Formats: sequence, C-alpha cells, structure tokens
Amino acid sequence: MRLKSFLCMLFAILLLCNFSFAAEKAEGKVIRLESFTGKISVVSGTGKEQSVNEKMRIFDGYTVITSSNSSAYLSLDNTKSIKLDQNTKISILKKDKVNEIQVVSGSIFFSVTEKLKDDETLNVMTSTMSMGIRGTTGMVSVNKEGSRGQLYSGRVIVKDSVGVEKEVIAGEEVKSTIVKNEVSNEDTQNLEVIKINTAGEDIPSFTLNEINNNEEVRAQIEEEQVFEVEKFVEAEIVNKEKEEEEIKEEQKLIEEIKVEAETQKEENEIEVTEEIIETPVEEIILKKMNKVYDNLSSTKLDNSQGKVYVFEVDPETGIARLKESIDFSGNLEVNKQGDSIDVLENGESKKSIDADGGAVYTIVD
Repeated sequence: MRLKSFLCMLFAILLLCNFSFAAEKAEGKVIRLESFTGKISVVSGTGKEQSVNEKMRIFDGYTVITSSNSSAYLSLDNTKSIKLDQNTKISILKKDKVNEIQVVSGSIFFSVTEKLKDDETLNVMTSTMSMGIRGTTGMVSVNKEGSRGQLYSGRVIVKDSVGVEKEVIAGEEVKSTIVKNEVSNEDTQNLEVIKINTAGEDIPSFTLNEINNNEEVRAQIEEEQVFEVEKFVEAEIVNKEKEEEEIKEEQKLIEEIKVEAETQKEENEIEVTEEIIETPVEEIILKKMNKVYDNLSSTKLDNSQGKVYVFEVDPETGIARLKESIDFSGNLEVNKQGDSIDVLENGESKKSIDADGGAVYTIVD
C-alpha cells in the first residue's frame, strides 16, 4: 500500500514537472543568464541584489548590470540571445508573450535566429525609442547624447517617444537624439536613419567580436549580402584601438578637470567631493560655483580648437550639471551675460544657451 502511494506521488510530481516545463517552453518567455565574465550584478524588481550564477532565471522586473571589463549573455528560449557590453545596464519587463529589454545605459548586441511567431513580441527599448524585433541581428546603445541602433540582418520598425516611425533595414543605423529648437526653446526629438560602412568601420568592436566568433550569426549576416563580412576581423582590431584611444582622451580630460578643480580648491577654498573624480563632466559638485566663475564674463581664443562645456548650476545646492558641450575649431569667443552664454566661432554665432539656474562654462582646448 505504501509502495502504491509512493508511486502515485512520484507520478504526480513527474507529471507536474513535465507540465511546468512544457508551459515555459510554450510561452517562450524563459530568460536566463547563460554566462558572464568579470563583475556583474542582478537586482530583482524589489531592489534586492541576487546571487549571480550561470543558467539562473531572469524574471520580470529584474535589472542586469555589467561593470568595466565585464560582459553578460542572456538567452530567450534558445533562439534569441542578448550580449551586454561592459558598463551596461538593462531592465527586463515580461507580460504573457511580450518581452521587453530596456537599455538604460551602455550597449547590447541582439540576435534572433528564428522569426518570432505572430503572437510573440520582443522589444528593445531606450528612453527615446523602441525597436520591435522579429528575426534580426543588431546593436543598440545609449549615452548622454541619445540612442542609436544598427541592423546587420533583417528589418525592424523603430518608433520614437512621440510616435514617429521609421523602417530600418540591414546596413542602416538609426539615431534618436533630443535637440533644442532655437526658435521655441523647446526640446524636440530627431529620428534619423543613415547607411553604415559595409566593411565594419562604423560597428563597435564588441559587436564585431561577437559576429566574428559566432558562426550562426555570421552566416545570418552573410545571407543578407550587404556587408563585407570577411573584413570584420581587421575592422574589430582597428576599432578596438580607436575606442581605447578615445577612452584615453576622455581620461585625460578627466585628469585636466580634476587638476583644475584642485587648483580652484586651493585658490578659493572650494569644497570638492570625490564625485568629481568619478563623473567630472556629467556632474561636478562645487560649492560657491558662481563666485569661482565670476571671471568668465568674456573669453577669446584665436586659432585654437577644443570644447566648450556649459553647466547649469542649482543656486540652492551648488550642483552643476552638464547642459551642453560644443566643439570649436577656429577663433572662439564666449560671452556670459546673466544666465545666458553665447558661443561665437570666427565671428559668427554658433550657439546661445539659456539656463534656468546660473550658467557657467569651462574651455578645454
């Protein structure tokens, strides 16, 4: 009798497990962390940090974050894969057969080897655009200037935050940026589609690395007959060197601003927090900011080039946030009048910037 009861219980458990597995497979919404390198974090929808291990389930509301020199691979029912580049943050939203990958910052590479069924949806989203994925390979990245996506196979419809739609096909890049209308002084969104270099010159090195080392993805792209895939190996090396050089230049700028801040601290007894070292351009916290920049009422530079960084200062907290960066090459003139900063190049107006708080600027040439 006991043996019979045990067998019945065992059969019920096996039946339940098989049913659950079949349901997961049928719904097609199982997302897993297949593998990772370096240091990554996984946080639940309630904000609790999870213990990270390969093959772990990624549930609705989870956030995945990669650090420097780190990467992570996510799989969606074995036919869809997402690779997170270093310094990337994404969130997962799932409902029925709808999966949404929200790219908060950084870059991801996506590959869908089998077209989705009519009732399945996979969306890759940023704060400024959304891309409906069906059977395609591509890349999406987010930075302070906006969002962009590249397509290497298939086609997608991209929609911006105000509902404008554009079709993007293999060999094209879509850029979504926020620009200020100088007439109305209001922010407007710009959705632009451009061609990308077929030899891989415009493709990030982490994406080229994934294509070069994945035969299935490589074959999928070769079928399109759009790219010169045989040149991707060389392009990966060249682009990697270029990106590393850009990082060095950015670090150099960080060091220059750090030195400038330390000098100002000594001369004006300004309180400078350690945050200036970590995020010197995006957010510089300086007390008595207005006093320091009183001497920046007018600046002229002849036969020079560089960038003008314009910051907006909160008069109550003293927090200065980057409002805009402006490239210049030639004779530069910067005039500060109240909360307005006028930038002229070779005697012609280049940009006029108004700030709600106090407007200040610094020049790196």
